[in-house]
Order: sequence, then C-alpha cells, then structure tokens
Amino acid sequence: MNQVFTFSDFPWTEGSFSTNSEDISKAGQDFGQIILTHPIGVLKPKEITDICNIVRYAAQNQLKLIPRGMSHSAFGQSQCHGGIVIDMTSFNRILSKDYSSGSAWVNVEAGCTWNKLIKSTIEDRYSPFVTTDWQFITVGGTLSTGGVGFMSYQKGLQTDNVLELDVVTGRGEVKICSLESNQRLFHAVRSGLGQFGIIARAKVKLGYAPSDLKIIQFFHTDSKLYLQDIQRLVDQQYFDCIHSFIIPNQLKAIEERIGQNKTLEYKEVITNLIAQPQQWIYFTELGKCSADYSKSHLEGLNQFANFVLLSQANFFDYLHKDPPLITAEKRQGKLTHPELTLIMPEHNLHEFMSELLLELTYDLMGGGTVLLIPLIRDQLSTPLFQTPATNSLFFVGILRNAPLNETELIDRQTQQNLVIYEKAVNFGGNRYPCDSIPKPGSPSEWAEHFGVDKWQEICELKAEFDPENLFISNLNMFGGALN
Repeated sequence: MNQVFTFSDFPWTEGSFSTNSEDISKAGQDFGQIILTHPIGVLKPKEITDICNIVRYAAQNQLKLIPRGMSHSAFGQSQCHGGIVIDMTSFNRILSKDYSSGSAWVNVEAGCTWNKLIKSTIEDRYSPFVTTDWQFITVGGTLSTGGVGFMSYQKGLQTDNVLELDVVTGRGEVKICSLESNQRLFHAVRSGLGQFGIIARAKVKLGYAPSDLKIIQFFHTDSKLYLQDIQRLVDQQYFDCIHSFIIPNQLKAIEERIGQNKTLEYKEVITNLIAQPQQWIYFTELGKCSADYSKSHLEGLNQFANFVLLSQANFFDYLHKDPPLITAEKRQGKLTHPELTLIMPEHNLHEFMSELLLELTYDLMGGGTVLLIPLIRDQLSTPLFQTPATNSLFFVGILRNAPLNETELIDRQTQQNLVIYEKAVNFGGNRYPCDSIPKPGSPSEWAEHFGVDKWQEICELKAEFDPENLFISNLNMFGGALN
C-alpha cells in the first residue's frame, strides 16, 4: 500500500500490536537475509481470538497478512511487504499430552518451537516421530512447509505425523481439522506454505525416544557407490536416521564433520582420503537405538577404505546438535544464505549429481555444504508436498553462505542455483520451496510446479478457504504480492 495506514479502528487484542521500527524491521527479514520487506504492522497474539480478529480486520481493510514463526525460511516466505505479519512465537503454549492411548500425542500452540515440545516429552521417553535438523523453529512453520528429517525415509514428513489442527481461515473462522473432520482444509494447510489458513494449534504424534543412539559415520568418494549403499540401507529399513553431506575433500571440512581428535587418531586414513582426486566427497551419518544396534547391517557396503567411525550420543543431544548453517553463523556472525532445496528421483540422481559436482565451487558454496536425505514416497501422505512420481526419492539441499551485503557474490550464487534448478527439473525433480530462488514466482510458474490437475484443485482450495487472497508472501503463489 502506498498510503499511510493509521490502524485507527484496530480491534482490541489480548496480545500486542506494534508499528514501531524495530518490530517492523525484524518482521521484514528472515534467515536467508536476501529479501528485505517493509510490513506495516506486527501482531503478537496471545489468544486465538487475536488471530481471528486480525484476519477479519485485514479483510475489511483490504490488507494482506502472513504468519511468521522463527522465520527460518530463506526468501521471504514468511514476509508480507505492505501488509501485516503475525508473529506466532508469542503463541507457544504446550496445552496437553497423552501417553495412555494407543497413539501418544502432544497438543501445542503453533508458535511453540520443536525444542520446547521435545523438552516437554523427552523426560517421559517420548519424542516426535520426525524432527528436522534444527529444533529452534516453530511447529506451525515446519507443518506449513513439510518438515523433512533424518527419520523421514521410515516415518514420512512432520506433516504426515500430525493428528489434528486448529486453523484460522481467510474468513477469520477457527476450524478443527483432521483426516476425519474438515479434511480438505487439513490437506490444504499441511505443506500449504501459509496460503490457505493460519495453523494455530497442532496435535503431534509421538513415539518412543531411546536414551542413546549408536552413531555410524563413513565416507564415499564415488557417487555411484554412494547411491548404491544408501539405497541398500534404505531397503534394509534398519537404521533410525540416515543422512549425508557432500563436503570439500579437505582436512578442515573433514575435521568439522568428525572432530579434530578423530582426524588425528585416524591420520593415515584421512591423509589417504584427501589424496584422492575427487574435490567433493560424501560423508554419511547413520543413527540407531544403541540397545538394538548390530554391525552386521554394515556388511557389504562400499565406503572408502572400509573405514567406519562408531560413537555414542544422547538422543536429545543428537537431535539438538547445530546444523552446518547455524554452526557457520556462530563462527562467523550473521550471514546470507542463498539456498536451493530439491526433491529428486533416485533413479536420475547419479546423472544429476555428476552435473552438480561439476557446477559446485568452493567460493560459491561459501563454506556451506550439500545435505542429502533419502525419502520413500509411500511414506509421504501430505497432498501438497510435491514430489516426483517415483517411490525412491532424495531431498537435496544446497546450503550456501555469503557475507551480508556481498551482492555480487549473492547474485552469482543465486544464478548458479537457478542453473542447477533447471537441471533438476530436466532430471524429473522439483523445488522444496523453503529456499531462496525466485522460481516458481508467479501463478503460472506455480501451476507448472504442481501440474495442471493439482493446480486446479489448489485454486479451488484457495477460493474456499481464503477467497480474498489475504495470505500473501514473497512466494506470490496466487499473485498480489507487493514488491
């Protein structure tokens, strides 16, 4: 909006509403530090009625709005230029828990972080079935995107492990939805990117939490052998956690993964590894409940030099270790993150990885890494989580860093991401839209992303649950985003 909006008739709220410059500035940026916007107000709700009232107010005054959690997105997915940002982090209570029934669960407000949720259940030996690699993000945030974790090949996404939601629709109405009730809304908001309603409460499924994990680590230098081994591990369905990183074949990068002490202890193996001609190597980490671990499931793998590192980790500590991008920020200070996240078909991944490794350069990664997580489509039941139509899949996250305001470097990184994205699409992949590329960035591009039939259904859901197109972010899925 070009005119100054005064909020003279703003509805009463149990929480707080701010137009001060500090709150506006914070709500106008995210973890990616690429898109900077200027919202006109920030609501910090205390009760669900606060959210309902602001939605109705926005509709009456032709304002746009978007919910925001910890804003771990990278390209303005939780930003609303010229509109209102609902800061859900103030709406974060743990409401109830039940371990007695056949399906244990915890009921939380959507601004609750996964860290807070897990702390509330871990003492009773329960934990969510799936966690991402960073727990200081909100439940509503990851349920709005999907939530891929190291356990996903067995347990699906975080959105596949939620039993019930309270959602505030674009009409300002609260709807309780699940697979049994208001199913269309339940399907729309899970992985719906905040475009159909505001998730206000979530009833999350819980499973048994082991006290300790056996951690298994090894390297590959060959893409084909790496993929064969990961597929074998996936087929076994034995390990609780599987993920890998592509890292530079350099001493510093290896030390960051296994620690300086282990690097020195196994100096001969590491020296031999660094002497290999590959510039980039695969580092894989598996996790298994310590009480159930058997090394027989590692037999026949083709890891480098038959080298395997074994260690023990407390389960809670393992879930809460810092991912690489957070580690980089703690070491270097605030950074920009030009990321690309993809879902790729396994059968084309070797060819794609061959081209990807030719594109990657140390300077354009900025000390970042590539994260690989296997997925099984049969374990995924969230309709709007878009995947290739094949059962064996991989999440591929190209997680770059750049110093703040280094616009030339950031532009080069983004351009390379776009080149890689086009290659991924040609190999049958698609974007997982929590990253920082501008594609898809218009209704026609989103229609191509989802396919004609699904896009038609998505438009029908939008018309049903947000007919005024109130929920708008930099994704610009349905048009109307202000630049």
